[in-house]
Amino acid sequence: MTEITKSEFDATKDAVAIVDFWAPWCVPCTIMMPTFRKVSEQFTQFAFYKANVDNNQELTKKYEITGIPAIVIFKNGEVHSKLTGIQTETKMQEVLQSLV
Repeated sequence: MTEITKSEFDATKDAVAIVDFWAPWCVPCTIMMPTFRKVSEQFTQFAFYKANVDNNQELTKKYEITGIPAIVIFKNGEVHSKLTGIQTETKMQEVLQSLV
């Protein structure tokens, strides 16, 4: 899992990229972190990233992130889906399994 900044992130670099938009002051983000980490270990064929919204305001705006935690899933450089709020491991697995 890689922490990204706008200058480093290229959605077209990976066939499937999953980005967790979060903030250190966000309690739901903290609750979601272990689930995101666990799912990233289960789906090693995908690229997982974390983007701190405070440090990545341009990315946050570009992908219209209005609430966090927000998981944005990119497929072939395009936004495939967005999940906002705390997600269960099962929900994330279902969404990612559909991309395998």
